Amino acid sequence: MAYLYETHLHTLPVSACARAELRETLECYRQAGYAGVFLTNHFLDSNIDRSIRELPYHQRIDYYFDSCEEGRRIGEAPGFSVFPGIEMGYGGTDFLVYGIDREWCHAHEDMDRMPKSQLLELMREQGALLIQAHPFRESRSIDHIRLFPRHVHDNLGDRDTHLMPYAGTMNPDALMRGLRDIGYQGYFTFEVGNFFLPLGQRREFLREDKLRKPPLALRKKAEELLYEIGREILSAYGLYEC
Repeated sequence: MAYLYETHLHTLPVSACARAELRETLECYRQAGYAGVFLTNHFLDSNIDRSIRELPYHQRIDYYFDSCEEGRRIGEAPGFSVFPGIEMGYGGTDFLVYGIDREWCHAHEDMDRMPKSQLLELMREQGALLIQAHPFRESRSIDHIRLFPRHVHDNLGDRDTHLMPYAGTMNPDALMRGLRDIGYQGYFTFEVGNFFLPLGQRREFLREDKLRKPPLALRKKAEELLYEIGREILSAYGLYEC
């Protein structure tokens, strides 16, 4: 069985940029031998018809996901699957989101007013898969290229733990080579959580309290260590700036 999927697909009438109706598009992919498609039409704030933009929030949500359900109804067949997705944007920076459904959107009415960075983080925390679409697209309508995320952190691959570099499973070489290979020229933040567990989360010992709070000298050394690690990572690829 061929696992060939289209993961970024627009159709009429939902996406104003599309050139073909839903049924015609699905039939084209089926005949081309695809195993399925992800319908990632433009979402609430993007390239959609003005009349749809002006609908109340919940009507817009239903309009969008009704099209996804219609796609599954008319398109799914043995050997061919149709999955829902969305594409949302901000100032020419677009994101493909997989794993968000009608019920989730109805339950988060404030998403229409949230800053995109906050909304994307919320979606990711809720289990959605986020991929930046065509990050290096050039157009007169795009004032500058934005790359997300601009902060990096190490972890154990299971949750957003913000470990210090080398305390998790991230490979610093993969990070630095990836940034160099795409010609990234900007800055990024390597985000690290508390080096020491917060005082309120540490168990008390009623007879003594001399060491429950890390001494200031140790906390300063921990910060110096983090700085040295960052300098080593950047210096290895000739990117450290004094």
